Amino acid sequence: MPAIQIDRLKAQIQSILEPKFSADIFLVSLRSLMEAHANLAFRKDNRSQQHHDLESYHLTPVIVNQLQFQFTQFTKENPDLAITYADLLWEEPFIEMKQFSGIFLSALPEQKIPEILQRIINWNNSTSDKAIRNIIFNDCTKTIRLHGLDKWLEIIKSWVDSGNPFLLLTGIQSILILLQDPKFDNIPFVFSAISSVTLLHQEKISNGMSELIQKLLIRNTIETTFFIKSLIISQPSNDLFRIIRRNLDYFPEDQQSKIRQLMKS
Repeated sequence: MPAIQIDRLKAQIQSILEPKFSADIFLVSLRSLMEAHANLAFRKDNRSQQHHDLESYHLTPVIVNQLQFQFTQFTKENPDLAITYADLLWEEPFIEMKQFSGIFLSALPEQKIPEILQRIINWNNSTSDKAIRNIIFNDCTKTIRLHGLDKWLEIIKSWVDSGNPFLLLTGIQSILILLQDPKFDNIPFVFSAISSVTLLHQEKISNGMSELIQKLLIRNTIETTFFIKSLIISQPSNDLFRIIRRNLDYFPEDQQSKIRQLMKS
């Protein structure tokens, strides 16, 4: 996009981020801006390629990046209004609107963690869409992961320990997001959480556990291998063994036969 067009785009975004206007005016103005820059042909012809059930504007990366930057800067100066904007955008039927809602929450200060947590829990309880949950646990939790990680881990652990399949899957997906964050290094917490997982016979939970094992082996091969071997000894079960066999190829070659032998013991 030529520089003159970028400058025009910046001016358009700044014009809708005017605190003296009502939140409803912001929403109407943002919708208009999104429609003006939407790739309508893509929306019509490529719906089947989406990995979620929501509508999409299919904006170019330049536009998305400018919106995210401006929203982040706005939030730092207007945190209360940003929360109001986030609530409005979350109700919109487009994936980008939910992503921008997450951007507003991600830029909030530490003092707003209670409000962030409330929205994370409420929004998660109203969806099972993996793409939306990714926004919730990745974007919306950034402030919490920076300033309130202990509280966040406490909530995740309660989900994992709940025995409720929906909450258990929620806990697993939130841990997967944590493992994508290079700044997160509390791997012992993840091991402890995995040790508590039940309902391994259910396909979605079994698949989630497989993904966790794979991500852990990438993050820390030696400790994960040791942990899985100890889990085989301390909590042997056919369901656990089935998950481990499915993922044996991800373990170091010199450990694969040892793990097989442990499962036969």
